[in-house]
Amino acid sequence: MLLYNYCILRLYVGQEAAMEPFTFLVLTVCTLSMPTTCREERLSFQVGIAECTAHALPHIAMWQMMHPKLVVKKWRCAPPEYDI
Repeated sequence: MLLYNYCILRLYVGQEAAMEPFTFLVLTVCTLSMPTTCREERLSFQVGIAECTAHALPHIAMWQMMHPKLVVKKWRCAPPEYDI
């Protein structure tokens, strides 16, 4: 049974030896010049939802520093099957 679960997980993740969960950090970002112009950006992480939620803020701050013309309005962690 354990081998069967491993094979299903391997097919689901799509990587040969990946056993770690996969999560998206979804950011809703808006331009500073036009605050009503917003879009979603996805950052991928090899962690579960709980870890993504617990450690998201430093990644959001780094992303914000790298994109000074955009501001993060909201964020959430989502599973890989989440359809934006």
